[in-house]
Formats: sequence, structure tokens, C-alpha cells
Amino acid sequence: MGTFADALASALRRAEAGAGASVARSVDLDSAAAAAVAATVDPRPAWARTLGLPGPECTVDEVKRAFRRLALETHPDRGGASASFVAVTRAYDEAMLAVLRAGAGASTSSMSAARARRRAMAYEARA
Repeated sequence: MGTFADALASALRRAEAGAGASVARSVDLDSAAAAAVAATVDPRPAWARTLGLPGPECTVDEVKRAFRRLALETHPDRGGASASFVAVTRAYDEAMLAVLRAGAGASTSSMSAARARRRAMAYEARA
């Protein structure tokens, strides 16, 4: 699953398949309600939904790749909206903290678990 919009579209398709088809189309969701719907449909953390990642079990390299891809799409200098770029940047910060805290980032890179923890603490100090 990709972006938040994909998650919301998927939720609406599921609602249409069920009994609430007419209700799903007529509801105008604000951003808080849309986030609540996405959270019930997709149990991943918000940063994982934004970056299109599976969750805390992903690696540092996967987080960086997802961020770079989305940064190119959403950066204001490349025609994206600044609000969406800020959301992607915040998701990246949260993802790096979560992945480095979990130590899962060391699985594909050359980092040891201790180095990953030190890097997480340094990253927290910067944020």
C-alpha cells in the first residue's frame, strides 16, 4: 500500500463493497476523520502509512529509499505541495527513530545493534 490517499481509497472501496456504499460516497471527511478511517483500516503506524512501508520491522535503507522517492514527488521545488512535503519529512523523522530504536536497521546495513542504538540517541538529540 502506498500513500495515505491510497489507504483512504482502499477503505472507501471496502465500504462500498459492504452495506454502506451510499454512505461512504456521501460522507465528506475532514483530515482528522480521514486519518481515523485510515488507522482503522490499516494498523501500521502513521509514518509507515505515509512512507508506504510495512512498519518498524523495515530497515534504515528502506526508510531512506521511501523518503527519497516521496521527497522527489512532494518537494515544492518540483511542483509538490509544501504541506505534503512537511508530512513526508515528519514521517521520515519518526520512521528513523522507530527503526533505529528497534535495532532493525542493522539487519541489512553494516551497523551493529549497539551502533544503531547510539545512532538513534544521536538522532533524537538532533530532532
